[in-house]
Amino acid sequence: MGACAGAALLLTLIGLYGVTSDMVSQRLREIAIRRALGASDHSVVFGLAARGTFLALIGFALGAALTFVIHRVVASVVLPVGIKPFTTAAVAFATLLTAVIASGIPSVRAVRTEPERILRQE
Repeated sequence: MGACAGAALLLTLIGLYGVTSDMVSQRLREIAIRRALGASDHSVVFGLAARGTFLALIGFALGAALTFVIHRVVASVVLPVGIKPFTTAAVAFATLLTAVIASGIPSVRAVRTEPERILRQE
């Protein structure tokens, strides 16, 4: 059962990375315009990473709420099951770390590209 849970977590993190990275990549034109108008590289990268982290925190909050609701239902219907706080915290940390990395890497890549080149492509 642990191997299946690990595989599910890995697939979740890969999917989260793909969606978050694509979200940042779709904003390349906006990034180029900000940089052309004089925004610092740090502010652009930090803003995109903060947005990705915020969305991950919202998802975690909703997931945690649903976990406790489903836990109550399953425990009352089937059998008493426990929630392991260390495992829950580790999964939350891995998800948050993945969201930050997935936001940061494409934004750093976009900042390293010249704004003129990005704006000419579109």
